[in-house]
Amino acid sequence: MIRQGYLCGLFFLLLVNSSTAQKKYETEKERFQARIDAFMQPYRSGKEEALQRLLMRIEAEQSLPEDDSTYMAINAFHTRNRKTYNKLRLNSLKRYPAPPDTFPGYEQLSISQLDIDQTELDRIGTLVQQMANIRTLDVEGSATVQYVLLGSVFKYLQDNYGVPLSGFMEGYSYGHLICTEKQDREHWQVTWINRVYITRYRWNIATNVVDEVKVWVSDGEIRSAGWLSDATFRADTPQQELMRDVSACLWSLYDRKHHHTDTGCESALGFLEANRDRYATLRDQRIGKLPRLPEDWEEQYVRKEAPIIDDLFLPVERTGEGAYRLSESMSISEFGYQNILNHVQVRLSEGPVDNIQFIKSWIAGYKAYATPVEKDVWRLTVRFGSGAFSFTWNIRTDIIGEEQRWEKKAG
Repeated sequence: MIRQGYLCGLFFLLLVNSSTAQKKYETEKERFQARIDAFMQPYRSGKEEALQRLLMRIEAEQSLPEDDSTYMAINAFHTRNRKTYNKLRLNSLKRYPAPPDTFPGYEQLSISQLDIDQTELDRIGTLVQQMANIRTLDVEGSATVQYVLLGSVFKYLQDNYGVPLSGFMEGYSYGHLICTEKQDREHWQVTWINRVYITRYRWNIATNVVDEVKVWVSDGEIRSAGWLSDATFRADTPQQELMRDVSACLWSLYDRKHHHTDTGCESALGFLEANRDRYATLRDQRIGKLPRLPEDWEEQYVRKEAPIIDDLFLPVERTGEGAYRLSESMSISEFGYQNILNHVQVRLSEGPVDNIQFIKSWIAGYKAYATPVEKDVWRLTVRFGSGAFSFTWNIRTDIIGEEQRWEKKAG
């Protein structure tokens, strides 16, 4: 579990649950994220080896070592701030609608029908979720099992319905809907719905543990027009408003294709182009909060030959002028910088030690820096493990360029 489902689940958690830089904060969530970052600062510089030992021990023992001083310190931080964690998690749950009574066109499966062991799934719901506890502030961060099941669901659909990867990815590209329903004081039922499969689980907002996982898969038949098109969520911030509009657009593209419905959204790319100002504003606000690079930082590194950008940015496209640009699939959900930096770190990870570094960098917080180049253009630099990578990004056009790579000097 720890080497596949564990890492897969954590990677997707990174995309929705990343830390905020330490400057001006506009929401209670951002302010609390800054407090988490401040608490974890020693584990970014000074106590890095202690956190690495903890993660390596968890990987080896497949359990949380409650006698480890680093684990005890992190757990104590959660305990001291339990009310804030519960409040933020509860607020996020209340923004979403209740689930529908039925799922027409979906077949419910038992976990035993999927290519995943129930024990493994249970461990992911407990071990990974508890590891992620300090960084989980909303329902989106509870979705480890949703993403871990992705590969198993595809294999089932391929084996039983002959669904090709292209068909699976097309169905997945229509986005997802989240529905929530309270069960008791600490437990909420969370349902993730997409056009390919549905995952439902029980989430304990006090412990972050996920259990009682259920799965439905599409039978391949065309859904009726307008199904769940009104299942929107309450947006309290400009970022949530954009996320809501993205969700509505992607979901509606299914009806546009299969029912020729004029939904007001012609394509993901069309949505991006129409909302470049909104994306640029949000990205600029988030990137602007990142610290600047220390002046002497390069003294610790040696410059490497420029990397092939395709190797570090898998989801990139080439423009007519030959420039590199983020693909629409990544860009449409990039409201800050997290997706890009996480993706670069994943691509830089080459083995078990790098995987530990990857997880450590998320729990402890980014070593990420930003330097303004010109209007709408920033240079982002991420220090990760024994290396560092830097590139320019036009936050309005998504053009990527001027990549540079370093390795730490020996000794």
